[in-house]
Amino acid sequence: DVEDMLGKPVLATIHTLPRRARLVTLGRHETRFGDTYGLLAANLMQLHGNSDAKVLAVTSAVAGEGKTTTASNLAVALALRGHRVVLADFDLRKPSLGGFFRIPADSPGVLQLVHGEVDFGSTVWSVPLNGAAPSGRATPPGRSSENGAGRTAGEAGWLRVVPSGGAESGARAARSVRVPMLFETLRRGSDIVIVDTPPALA
Repeated sequence: DVEDMLGKPVLATIHTLPRRARLVTLGRHETRFGDTYGLLAANLMQLHGNSDAKVLAVTSAVAGEGKTTTASNLAVALALRGHRVVLADFDLRKPSLGGFFRIPADSPGVLQLVHGEVDFGSTVWSVPLNGAAPSGRATPPGRSSENGAGRTAGEAGWLRVVPSGGAESGARAARSVRVPMLFETLRRGSDIVIVDTPPALA
């Protein structure tokens, strides 16, 4: 019914995850759920092609429906398939992305970038695709060898995570004039940027 009404395809169906499961594309739940998120990743990239870096916002109607879980597992699935992925936590009302990837809670992130308090390099975390915790801050996308030029077939993908940097009520950060510039920075050198956003009806 949704496909008929909107004229848009359903890309994948994600079954209910085990209790307290978060990253199911890595670790002990990978064999059961990895292919499901892999199908979502493959269908998404096939639908939109491999043109310029894309920005995908992930939301839900209300809290607790799994938008952060979906955003995180989709990001891992895309990176495992050779894409360069940036995952950013813009759910500033109730941020939780950092906890999924075991990033220290006091790490700067989106809030500090929007307010101009830190540079981009101090907020980006490199996430190993073997389930290990982030080992430290990464070379930001668009710098060094990750300048988006001359990718070769079979080149390994990577995942960079930008945490929220704290919580903030209201939409002051979203209205900042720095947000468009931040998105341009996030897109630089990456194939896709996935943005975890607040629930649409919050």
